[in-house]
Amino acid sequence: MSAVTLTLRTPPELVLDAGCVRPDAFAFLAEADIARLRVWHGHDALRLGDLFDVRGGRSGEVRVSGDTFRVNRLGARMAGGSLVIEGGAGAHVGGEMTGGTLCVEGDAGDWAGAAMTGGLLELRGRAGAHLGGACPGSARGMTGGTLVVRGGAGDFAGERMRRGLIAVEGDLGDCAGAGMIAGTIVAFGAAGRRAGLGLKRGTLVVHGSVRLLPTFRYACTYVPPVLALYLRALREQYGVERAADGAGTGVYHRYTGDYAELGKGEVLVWADSPS
Repeated sequence: MSAVTLTLRTPPELVLDAGCVRPDAFAFLAEADIARLRVWHGHDALRLGDLFDVRGGRSGEVRVSGDTFRVNRLGARMAGGSLVIEGGAGAHVGGEMTGGTLCVEGDAGDWAGAAMTGGLLELRGRAGAHLGGACPGSARGMTGGTLVVRGGAGDFAGERMRRGLIAVEGDLGDCAGAGMIAGTIVAFGAAGRRAGLGLKRGTLVVHGSVRLLPTFRYACTYVPPVLALYLRALREQYGVERAADGAGTGVYHRYTGDYAELGKGEVLVWADSPS
């Protein structure tokens, strides 16, 4: 069966909650059933077909087109299949997803991949704040899966994450990795202020400039062998070309912290030479 296509007719006047758009669910639904799924436009309950032209059914491959930057929760809680969003996406795209692949070909709003536990989320533009972080009121950010951003990311990327991998080809905003308990964040650009704030465990890798809090301590300068495997996987599996652009060929300054918390996390800052 060919892919299901959803084409947004006109941009919504209010934020649209389209959490029903899940390729794992569409695999079992006919075209008419998909069109009848409920979405929320502000406080009003509408049918998906009231706003989108729906073509195809019973397929785990879904494509969404149109001006969808105000459409929230696309692919939220998806467990499998493939979802491609041809433009931008609103908040919580891929939030709490457990499997499958989701690609946003433009920018994404806040909380992209929030609390995800598995699967691959690729953003080919820029991400907003709380990338892979905790949902509002939750103590846990992402606990698994892979999140790849071709542009930069806003503040609080990886906030309270417990497992998983976040790779950002551009710069990170402020407070990257805040409250991390485990997991890995790799940035090929700079990090903003207060990177690693409240870091308990986990690894934050920065290939650009970073100014650490005084609650971090310099430990050593070395070549982390495990990091080379991460960088090779990012290059070969996910096409992150900057993983081969000098990064990984030099050494890294290792800082431990945040000693205002457990102090068992680490920040690795890339350097051209040991000096």
